[in-house]
Amino acid sequence: KADAVVGFGGYVALPAYLAAKRLGVPIVIHEANARPGLANKIGSRYAAQVAVSTPDNKLRGARYIGIPLRRSIATLDRAAVRPEARAAFGLDPSLPTLLVSGG
Repeated sequence: KADAVVGFGGYVALPAYLAAKRLGVPIVIHEANARPGLANKIGSRYAAQVAVSTPDNKLRGARYIGIPLRRSIATLDRAAVRPEARAAFGLDPSLPTLLVSGG
């Protein structure tokens, strides 16, 4: 038997939340989005703990903790490493750069 189910939302999370509820396994949710999705809205009804990344998130029982980041990322001097990063990726500094990331 699992000690806990930890979920971050998405369509695969809801069945896990419902199974955990049925088996009496505690649920812990972290909602990284400003607007929670359906899985986390439903899961938060049964969760032992709900953590959110924005202070105005309306999930039931939510506790604001922000987005956990490694110290090396949180304290990164972006301006200092930008020229090195552009060179490493072969990006022209005179042109705008757009990064699109899914997840």
